[in-house]
Amino acid sequence: MAPGIFCAPVDKFSAPVRLAIIALALFLIASLFVFGYFDRTLAGLLPDATGLLRQSLRTSHLKGILLMMLAGFAIVFWLIYRFYSRIETYQRLVRKMVASADLSSRLPVLGDDEFATLTHDLNAVLERTQKLAQGVRQAGDSIAHDLRTPLTRMRTDVEVALQGDDPLAWRETLERILAEVGGMQSTFNSLLALGQAEAGGMRLKAKEVDMSRLLDEIVELYTPSAEEHELTLQSDISPELKLMGDKQLLAQTFSNLLDNAMKYVPAGGAVQLRAELQDSGIEIIVEDNGPGIPEEMREKIFERFARIDPSRTLPGTGLGLALVKAFVELHRGTISVEKSNMGGAAFRITLPIQ
Repeated sequence: MAPGIFCAPVDKFSAPVRLAIIALALFLIASLFVFGYFDRTLAGLLPDATGLLRQSLRTSHLKGILLMMLAGFAIVFWLIYRFYSRIETYQRLVRKMVASADLSSRLPVLGDDEFATLTHDLNAVLERTQKLAQGVRQAGDSIAHDLRTPLTRMRTDVEVALQGDDPLAWRETLERILAEVGGMQSTFNSLLALGQAEAGGMRLKAKEVDMSRLLDEIVELYTPSAEEHELTLQSDISPELKLMGDKQLLAQTFSNLLDNAMKYVPAGGAVQLRAELQDSGIEIIVEDNGPGIPEEMREKIFERFARIDPSRTLPGTGLGLALVKAFVELHRGTISVEKSNMGGAAFRITLPIQ
């Protein structure tokens, strides 16, 4: 028997146990009233009955009440024992998971009561924790991989420079090292921004933003880069698109999307940015006719350090799309990726006006 069954306060029991205890208490009170009423009624109906007959009837009635009380106690005892047995089962499983550090284990869902609801919630927490732990491990591996190459290059440059005595060569070496350090600093700045956005620590400097003008300026800014990559950058932006948001974060969001498109679309390809007003808000689509994104990768690409290129040979930190998703959600918007009518990938963003 579970220890402390009859020592726990009533408010610690689940709803069925509390109801059973209350019902049993009410039954006991009602039984006392019924027994007194029965005794008075018996005296009125059988005023000439012998004392032996009256005593026999009272005894039979009392036995019936005692049997019902015993049945009530048995039911309450079973409910309390079942309650504590399930608690001990969950405690044992949780201790086992903690000892083994196995976040893939889940608690069994039994029945359809408060325990089942609680178990669903705990399993959801475990699922979220497991994903976060996997993300941390993946992020650590990705950071180590991405930093190893620039660190190796910097060490090689320094070793070569130390072997010579040419000040011009030293200057060139320092410039290359400065560029490598700048790239690593950009990675860490992106990580810090992403962490703040996901944790809710980044405050939006919300003001009215003319999205039509902002998107036109971004397209104009990226047109020379598109020409350099031998790409065609087109736009179809409706006028007078305005919303409340952080202009700087919105500019970085769509800059990251265009950067991403120009990285993967081969020479001779096309990139298009479209924006228009919908019932749900302002819808912006950035699409291209590049290689596209495999369907199994369309959710993963918004994770930290996610790369479509498994060899990680293309430039970039793998944080751009994660930042895009975080900044869009900061504005209470949504983002999805699908196959474009142009043949490549299409990123669809919807931002509420207010």
